[in-house]
Amino acid sequence: MSAAVVIMTGVATATALNRRDPVARPAKLSWTAPRAHPVVLALTALPLVYSVATVGIEPFVRRASYLFGEQGSFASSVVTQLTTLVIVVLGYIVARASGGTRFVAILILLGYVLMIGSYGSRRFALIPVLFALGVFLAGNTRWARWGLLLGAVVTFLLLPLPLDFRSSPTHGIAPYTSILMSHDWFRADYLSALNNIFISFPIIGQSAYGGAPVGWGDIAVSLNPIPGDAAGFYDISQRLRLNAYTPMAGIGELGNVGWDAVVIILGGVGVLLGYFENIIRRGVVDGRLLYAGLIMGFVVLFALQMTQYNLRLASRLLVYLMVVELVRRGLALLARSQRTGLRNGRAGRGLTSTPRAG
Repeated sequence: MSAAVVIMTGVATATALNRRDPVARPAKLSWTAPRAHPVVLALTALPLVYSVATVGIEPFVRRASYLFGEQGSFASSVVTQLTTLVIVVLGYIVARASGGTRFVAILILLGYVLMIGSYGSRRFALIPVLFALGVFLAGNTRWARWGLLLGAVVTFLLLPLPLDFRSSPTHGIAPYTSILMSHDWFRADYLSALNNIFISFPIIGQSAYGGAPVGWGDIAVSLNPIPGDAAGFYDISQRLRLNAYTPMAGIGELGNVGWDAVVIILGGVGVLLGYFENIIRRGVVDGRLLYAGLIMGFVVLFALQMTQYNLRLASRLLVYLMVVELVRRGLALLARSQRTGLRNGRAGRGLTSTPRAG
C-alpha cells in the first residue's frame, strides 16, 4: 500500500507538470486504427528467428531439462519481453490487414504459440488475451470487446497448463502436446494457478523483511542499464533470491533497503509512469493506437514484474520505453525539420524574381 501511495504521488507530480500542455480527451471511445506498415510485420518475426537461430529447432521439440539455451541471459530477457508485445502487434495486424499480409501474420503467430508453449512458461496462457488486446486496439467494435472478454476467459482456463508442463519429466512441444491433449479442463487446479499470481504479496513481504540484506550498492547494480556481466549483477544475483526457484520482488528489494529507497526510487518511477500516461493519451487522441498500446503493454508488464521478479528485470522495461520514446521523438523532429526545409525552399523560390531583358 505504501509503495502504491509513493508511485501515485509521482504520477500526480508528472501530471501537474504537464498541465501547461493539456491533451484533449476523446469524446467517445471508438476508433478505427490505421493499417500497420509491412515493415512492422517483418519486425515481428525477428525475436522468433533469433530464438530458433540461437539454439536450433530440436530443443523446442524435445529436451531433457526445463531451461535451455540462453534463457536467463541479457539477450534472452530482451527477446522474452519483446515476444510478449509482439503477440499484441500480431493481433493488431491480423485485425487490420487482409489477404497475404494477414496470412503471414497468422503463420508468425502460430510460430510464437509453438515457441512460447515449448518454454512451458506462464506467458503461454497469456497469448489469447494479448492477441485479443491487439485486435481491440485495431478497432473498438462490439466483436473486439467480446473477443477481449473471450481471450481473458481462455487465458484463465490455460493458467494451470504451465504448471503441468514444468512437472513433466521431458520438455518441449512434443511432451507438452501430450499433456495438453490429456488435460482435464473440469478438474484442473485453477486455485493453484491463481495462487501462482497472488503469491506476489507474500513474495514482496519476504523480500522486504525476511530475505538477505539488500543495500544501495545492490540497487545501483540492478538499475544499471548495461548488460548484467558488465554491471556485476551476476555477482549478487544469487543473494537477491528467496530460494533456487523464487527471486526477490522488486518492491520488496526496495523495502529491504529502507524507506529512503522506497520513496526515492518509486517516486521517480511514478514520475516516469505519469509521463508515459501522457504519451498514451496523446497517442490515442492522435490515432497512434498501436504505439499507445505498446507503451501500455510495457507499463503493465513492469507493474507485474515488480511484484514477482527482481528490480533489475522490471526496471529494464522502463529503460526500453525511454529509448523507444527518444528514438520516436528524434525521428519525428527530423521529419518535421525536413518538411520545414521543403516549405522554406518553395517559399524562397516563389520570392525570387528573374530580371527582365532590356
